[in-house]
Amino acid sequence: MQHFQQNSFSKWATMVGVFLFTIPLLTAAAPRPLYAAIELPTQPYLPLALALEAANAAVAQCEADGYHVSVAVVDRSGELKVLLKGDGAGPHTVGSSTGKAFTAASLGRATTELANMIAENPAIAGLRDMDDRIVILAGGLPIVVNEVVVGGIGVGGAPGGSFDEACAQAGIDQMMAEETTTTATPAVAAAPAAGVMAEPAALCAFAGTDATIVVNGKRAYFTCESRAGQEDVVLLGEITADENGWMIEQAVLQRSNNDFVASATSEVVVTHIELEDGTRCAWAGSGATIAIAEKRANFTCETPTLVLLGDIVLGDAGWEIEKVILTQSDSGFDAGTTETALVAALGVAQQVP
Repeated sequence: MQHFQQNSFSKWATMVGVFLFTIPLLTAAAPRPLYAAIELPTQPYLPLALALEAANAAVAQCEADGYHVSVAVVDRSGELKVLLKGDGAGPHTVGSSTGKAFTAASLGRATTELANMIAENPAIAGLRDMDDRIVILAGGLPIVVNEVVVGGIGVGGAPGGSFDEACAQAGIDQMMAEETTTTATPAVAAAPAAGVMAEPAALCAFAGTDATIVVNGKRAYFTCESRAGQEDVVLLGEITADENGWMIEQAVLQRSNNDFVASATSEVVVTHIELEDGTRCAWAGSGATIAIAEKRANFTCETPTLVLLGDIVLGDAGWEIEKVILTQSDSGFDAGTTETALVAALGVAQQVP
């Protein structure tokens, strides 16, 4: 009886072993469905070597111009690839350059363009709040190859956003000049060269200290280019500051009973100041960080290191503002030569309808 039980168990164990051994053979032999080859999309990317080339060239350009800056380069997803902090660059420049690069890559536009869009249309100011990493100050450029954004470069620390942007563009130019293994010729989004400023939507000339037109209790100190077949356009009253920048009231005038009335008015952003000597200076942005003797450098000019400090004030000869040539040291910026300059015209972002 015991021999029978052992013999039966042996046979049972053998059958189970054969069954378990056979399962993978049957599975391997089962026919599998055939699928057509799937074409997955491919995307260009920014190699580290080219990112380093751009960052080094941007730092070198700013150093040649006399600026201590930081430069950041990010990939198309906004992730940091390169961060260089130049000798003497302020600690805030690390965050500002990285934010500018992220913003340019994420939104696919130069940060100057984004700042101007917000100035002209305050309703989209919420762009600043979409992500904590967004910094909408001049100095960030998207890196575009074959019409595809592959990254962004940001520069922070020059005395004005236009100078930051010029260094960023120098970085892109150097990067694109390098030999690459791509078969197509890269195309890079253009940016203004150093010292070249966008034209204001409207330029309004100072009417003189004896300007006599008064509308709604405000004197029309500036007259804008007249529009063909329409009434005169003027700037009324004084400049005020808010989160969008320097603002002034613009009005379309109509004559009524030997007097003037405003048929339409609107608050517009002051984007440029033109001085009596012909120097034109652009708004540096509400986040401008350079301050001397507690006066902020709100406007940067075509000449490197030339800025306008503080507010515009009405003096005996007209509207005045302090013009300063900056000098830079390891501890920051100082005022070199200063003088009081007369304002010849204001450039504004848009005209009233």
